[in-house]
Amino acid sequence: MTIFWKVAGFLFPREWGREPLFSFQKRERSEGTANSHAVVFTFDRTFPLNNDNDRFQSIISIGHHWKPPVSNAADNKYAMPDYTHLNLDFFYHSKNVKRLKPELLLTYKIGNGDRPENPNFTINKVDMFQLNLLINYNF
Repeated sequence: MTIFWKVAGFLFPREWGREPLFSFQKRERSEGTANSHAVVFTFDRTFPLNNDNDRFQSIISIGHHWKPPVSNAADNKYAMPDYTHLNLDFFYHSKNVKRLKPELLLTYKIGNGDRPENPNFTINKVDMFQLNLLINYNF
């Protein structure tokens, strides 16, 4: 289990990798905010399949993200409210096709805290479920 604490102000390209000094979750929205904080718990487990030729990997992460008020445009550029973020990430590793790594990512964001009764602060930001099927191939 890995626990990270993040303070906004660290600039990084979204989803280009993981910086071990700060928390990171896939489909997270941290850019454009100041004075934001997050706590993320991550659990990574790999299971061998059929005589160790193939492996199944699961990564489960849950995080709580505290953002500035959505009405404060200087600190919260994209008006992202506080949220709890749950990711379930599944990978299949095969020794026969080493460069191919299919992935199934399930993301659920739950809106927290007070926010105005305006759908612009909710739609495609919080209270949403997203399912991604990715076919990763490394050249």
